[in-house]
Amino acid sequence: MVLRGDTDFSQTQHLDRGHELPGVNFIFGYDAMPNLKDLAEGLPATAWRPLDRPTRYEVQTQPRKRPEKVKDRIVRERKFDVLRLQSEEVAEFDYRPSACANTYR
Repeated sequence: MVLRGDTDFSQTQHLDRGHELPGVNFIFGYDAMPNLKDLAEGLPATAWRPLDRPTRYEVQTQPRKRPEKVKDRIVRERKFDVLRLQSEEVAEFDYRPSACANTYR
């Protein structure tokens, strides 16, 4: 069984209880706390790899005309920079939350 949740579900005081159950795995997001950011920034470049995302939905019929990017236009009109995601990378490292007896990755 795999339990998944976002950062609101990662209650560290309960992680060890799930860890002890056979056949149970969990994947929870975790807030970017300063100590975790420091650990991540200290990783060597070789620890990072591109984040694999599932391919986008492939249209089975005729593709529709894309609507105007209104948000981008408003951002430019207000003299701000339009930010675009260039890449996403992920790395794994061991960490033991203070409320846990076990180390997690």
